[in-house]
Amino acid sequence: MFKMLNSSVYEFDELEEHEKNQLVDACFHQFNFLNCLILTMRTYPLECYYSVNNFVLAYGHIFDSGIKEKIITYWVKDSEDKDECFKKFIDEMDELIHLIKQFLEFSDYKINLEDCCALMAITLCNKYSSLTSSIGELIWDRLREAILREWLQQLTKSIGSEKEASTVLVYLISALVNLENYCHTKKNISNNQSLKMVGINKFTECKLSIILPSLIRILKAHNRIWGAFYELPESYVKKFSSFNHILTSADNILGYHEKFNPNPQPMKDTERQAFFISLSRLHCPIDHPHISKSITVCRLLVIGIFKALPLFQRLSRNDQEILINKQIKIVGILLKCFNAIRLKSTTLIGTDGLTSIDILSAQPKFRENKHLMHLAEKAYCKVVEPFLQMVPVIEEDEFSILMAILCASGYTSSHLSKHARILLQTESELYAKMLLNHCQIRFGDAEGASRFAKCMHLIECAHIFNRNNDLFNTYMEAFYQQRITKQIPEYLVKVV
Repeated sequence: MFKMLNSSVYEFDELEEHEKNQLVDACFHQFNFLNCLILTMRTYPLECYYSVNNFVLAYGHIFDSGIKEKIITYWVKDSEDKDECFKKFIDEMDELIHLIKQFLEFSDYKINLEDCCALMAITLCNKYSSLTSSIGELIWDRLREAILREWLQQLTKSIGSEKEASTVLVYLISALVNLENYCHTKKNISNNQSLKMVGINKFTECKLSIILPSLIRILKAHNRIWGAFYELPESYVKKFSSFNHILTSADNILGYHEKFNPNPQPMKDTERQAFFISLSRLHCPIDHPHISKSITVCRLLVIGIFKALPLFQRLSRNDQEILINKQIKIVGILLKCFNAIRLKSTTLIGTDGLTSIDILSAQPKFRENKHLMHLAEKAYCKVVEPFLQMVPVIEEDEFSILMAILCASGYTSSHLSKHARILLQTESELYAKMLLNHCQIRFGDAEGASRFAKCMHLIECAHIFNRNNDLFNTYMEAFYQQRITKQIPEYLVKVV
């Protein structure tokens, strides 16, 4: 490793000997993994080298499933409790294999030799920034930026999309960091000379890169169903008997996303005309089946998002209910804003082409009430403005992490158990770190930090506009007796 770095990185050659030793030690686990991956590629040039079954050269032979048990049996032969130690070692290896699998198979893109070299160089630069050295950090920061730019250009040429290339770049770097965290944990345990291994339970840091693709899939499933919400059959809405039933059921509305039209079209002029005529004859907009169904589906989708998040299953049933009650409306608002941005609208709008303001204005009694329309503008139009100020526009990957942060931010509720508050706060902070890392890799350190701050500002705005929405609904209920709870399933009443 010394020879490679001395010959290929001028900045490394300029370091003092003790600095080189310190830097190499800090990079060891990641470099070892990447070097073994390169060797594996050369060993299986005509096969699927990215298959975990073929990845037998890294960390000894633990990935050769045929002899893994034999090796671990040898490791624990002198321990007092062989069975317990054997099981813990097996669990540890299975967890590491899972992380390797996530690293190699997270997408259709397959890592190659050039990617390994770029990852090594970036690892070196990142590690240096955390160490004390006589060489200015600015030099290494510039080197890292140059490598990232060149690597991104190469990935873009290979993939054909700069957006997808930047996503691949972020995933690979994050996954490599997670693997190192695992190895450091394992090393610390070994240094204690104890065979009573501490179980690494999904490794908090490791799961960040693992969960991002899942968050994006959750968001895509939501968007597809919400785009054609009117296609949801009434039989699905009626299948749940209580709120507890929907929480305990293995059924998740997001799982049906492929059954919904991927390209829903706005209402035709004749359809819009008929819709607004029928709307004008009703006491309140909520009485129209199209409107009431949109509210019902919105609530079901947000509940589905919570159920799809790993953290949700680690909460008690009571804490799950409290969390959803606290966050369901604000998460729904954030999702509707993102949908409006996707449709390039300055107000809340659906793929059917109907805006919330237009629906309210359809009836003269509402349209002529200036105070009501002012409240409506704050609830339906102002809410989109912070998203419009994001340049470039917020992407799916950024928003999916932001969505997870908001879901977990319900830890501020005093009604939650102590366990739930600690768990949710930890999750929220980890997602925030993930978003910061994601932004800095894409935009650079300074610009990335600024981008992160703008993203988090959207959550602050969502809380403000949630209060504005509450004011609007309270006014409608007080002066027009419009209660949302009248037209939705009884089991959703408590979360509206």
